[in-house]
Amino acid sequence: MHLDIVNEAERLPHAEIVIANLLIEYIGYTAFQKAIKQISPKYVSCVIQINTDENRWVSDSPYLHAFDGLDRIHHQMDEAVLTDTMKEIGYSFLLKEEHDLPNGKALVRLDYQNAEMRMVLYDRAYKQQVFDFTKECFDELGKSFEPDGRHSFYNDIENKFIAFYVSLKDDTVIGTVALKKFDHDTAELKSLYLRKEYRGRGYGKQLLDTVIKKARKESFRYIVLDSMSKYKAALGLYESIGFVPIDRYNDNTYADIFMRLEL
Repeated sequence: MHLDIVNEAERLPHAEIVIANLLIEYIGYTAFQKAIKQISPKYVSCVIQINTDENRWVSDSPYLHAFDGLDRIHHQMDEAVLTDTMKEIGYSFLLKEEHDLPNGKALVRLDYQNAEMRMVLYDRAYKQQVFDFTKECFDELGKSFEPDGRHSFYNDIENKFIAFYVSLKDDTVIGTVALKKFDHDTAELKSLYLRKEYRGRGYGKQLLDTVIKKARKESFRYIVLDSMSKYKAALGLYESIGFVPIDRYNDNTYADIFMRLEL
């Protein structure tokens, strides 16, 4: 894959681990943070160069002049700033290794782990939490959660869905996503919700990636969804994954947007 990490981060695919050796110096903390949010890996391993001499950042060499132009794009690294940058998007410090170089420089390896969210299949032990979480999300959207009415399927999650995933932080539900059979080659995306404070940090994409993998494993060719045009952030997420608009496929009077993803 060839892309501009700074300007095309939205094209980066999901991965379980990111290894970034001597990269952040040339794209900066903000661009790196944006890339990690998009990729949403479980682990990030970085190698940065620490320079204690502010007047030069390469060793004495007869070829020193060849690096003159790089001063315009090179960012001086600070491990504390990098750690704070990672913490802002939910990554905790895991490991540090330091190797000295000539002229007061050092290579520093810093590893981070996304420890905020883990995803599990629904279990009845989470029923009340899922109900409370869903009601909270519905209230925020100005909708009514009716578990004894049109949302009664929440009382029989195990049998109504191919899979229903619960995202947890410290055993507290912070997100849900589900997959329901629509026809022999199509699954439907359902119950994608994420607590407000975790949005914009790559977790929504992680939820979507989970059900997409499940749909592929179950040999579905498509995933469809219905939504509302006022949910701009959610629609942007769907489009970034590859969902495209289609004609109405159900009688949900609350929905005015219908999309499909080809797997």
